[in-house]
Amino acid sequence: MNNEKPGAERIGWSLKPLKVFFGDKPPEIITPDSCKRYTAFRLDQGVQISTARTELGTLRAAMRWAVREEIVSKAPRTKLPPRPDARQRWLTRSEAAELVDGCVAHHIRLFVLLALHTAARKSHILTLTWSRVDLQARIIDFRDPAKPRTKKGRARVPINDTLYEALKEAYELRETEFVVEWAGDQVSSIKTGFRAAAKRADLSGITPHTLRHTAATWMAQAGISLWDIAGYLGHSNIKMVEETYAHHCPDYLRTAAGVLG
Repeated sequence: MNNEKPGAERIGWSLKPLKVFFGDKPPEIITPDSCKRYTAFRLDQGVQISTARTELGTLRAAMRWAVREEIVSKAPRTKLPPRPDARQRWLTRSEAAELVDGCVAHHIRLFVLLALHTAARKSHILTLTWSRVDLQARIIDFRDPAKPRTKKGRARVPINDTLYEALKEAYELRETEFVVEWAGDQVSSIKTGFRAAAKRADLSGITPHTLRHTAATWMAQAGISLWDIAGYLGHSNIKMVEETYAHHCPDYLRTAAGVLG
């Protein structure tokens, strides 16, 4: 699996939409206002604001390089859109695949897959033991019988095919009772490894919590009921799920609107 996206290829992906919007016009047309219009143009095409930010960042770097090479006398002011809120940021399928590819260490890759395919919290994944993973029944029970129940509920979730293969491999190589382990020890933090994987994938504004948000968003977009999403997230009521994810549901309130029509 390729662990790093080649820089030239990444730059090429950014330059394509930039060329469509700005064309072969001189650098002087690059202004804060035109950058703002470019961001709106890309958002209308369905990309996330983080993607538009990356593309404009590539443009800014190119202009600064042109100044150093004395191709242009002055770099235009390239205004980037704000970084997305990490708690509201979610990944597209392609971004998630790039993040997985960016995971060099096995335990970081396993953590990312668990988070994306179970929507579990970081702490619940890092304390998960094999005794609560039933590969035969394909069930993970994040509920820890040794810990009292808190407001941050833990769910019992099914294991899909993608996660099953990753868990099966990890089980065969296990050295401890913990599912996510490294060098024969439990992993207490994945901050450094996760940050490095995100950097390799050229993804900004994401944290481990983004993966939980991503999983819930994907379910909402696929038309999964808000009650089922709440159950997956370990929530005992639907209020937070409705406030956060309802706008992603294609049929949310459509029945009610039909009655009014």
